[in-house]
Amino acid sequence: MTDSTSTEEFWTWFQSIASSLGADIENRALLEELDARLHRFDSRLSWEIGPGEIESWQLVVSPNLDPDLRPAAQKIIFHAPVIPDWEFHFARRPKEWDYKLLMQRSDGREPLRLDASGWGFVLLRHPDGSHEIVLQGDNLASLDDDERWHAAAITLESILGEELLLNKITAFELVDQLEPRFAESRKSIHGLRETVLTSLTD
Repeated sequence: MTDSTSTEEFWTWFQSIASSLGADIENRALLEELDARLHRFDSRLSWEIGPGEIESWQLVVSPNLDPDLRPAAQKIIFHAPVIPDWEFHFARRPKEWDYKLLMQRSDGREPLRLDASGWGFVLLRHPDGSHEIVLQGDNLASLDDDERWHAAAITLESILGEELLLNKITAFELVDQLEPRFAESRKSIHGLRETVLTSLTD
């Protein structure tokens, strides 16, 4: 639960270690403590640390594309104090990237590297105004259904950001081949963000 007392305690702790963590962003003891403290709010939340958009570092507390968890992530971040060199977000941010994914395997095997730079997509708009994205790639044979979903989620979050994905896209999937009726509408994945933003303003 994200009651005010536990949220305040979390940020008091984070403020006390922020400088040390920023100086050694791979400090295993601090990262394990961060993981444990955030999971006390809800074990389904996830988090990540990386270079910030404005400050040196950012901490993202993510609802994992679960709308029901978004209020919990938001409440944690809304209580964040101002900490030098840090910025805080309640959803994963869009990023500039090379379309390379490192996929954790569901069966515990070695992580799989995927290149999404050659993928395509179709953006579907349904009669009720909702949007669906179908991603298509030709290097997916070794992925099971759960891994395909995670590969699609990572890709879409990286391109669109988690907040836009939650707010505007009601469904998505990753397939080997598009249905014939959609094939002519296929576009390069490099144009996905612009296509989505344009469609939402039409």
